[in-house]
Amino acid sequence: MKNKSIIKKITNVVIYVITGIIAICSAVIIYSNIKGSIGFIGNYTFMWVKTESMEPSIPRRSYILVKKADKRAVEKIKVDDIIVFRSDDPTLGGALNTHRVASIIGKNEEFVTRGDNNMRVDEVTAKAENVVGIYKR
Repeated sequence: MKNKSIIKKITNVVIYVITGIIAICSAVIIYSNIKGSIGFIGNYTFMWVKTESMEPSIPRRSYILVKKADKRAVEKIKVDDIIVFRSDDPTLGGALNTHRVASIIGKNEEFVTRGDNNMRVDEVTAKAENVVGIYKR
């Protein structure tokens, strides 16, 4: 009888913890979508991919896990990595963009990017200081 009571209490605690984690992650996702900003939990966040530019690698309207990109992480970015950056492209108005690195300019100072589903590279490069995250598969 005592063992069942302990197991029930442990189960309840686990359920509360999982529910709390789901609530925090959901709040971060909703906040990020509303504000157009990124809310990291520690060094990670979930982001919503709005377009089909990265299909088939990342389907349109899917959530991806992104690791925060500090200066050290940006220095380690290599060709074929998928990065999230604030675009300087005037047609995107500073929106976040998730594209693959096609080539690197300088010592990771700028990145030529391209969506997997796009025919050519982006016209505007992604500057290192605008990289906010790296996609984690």
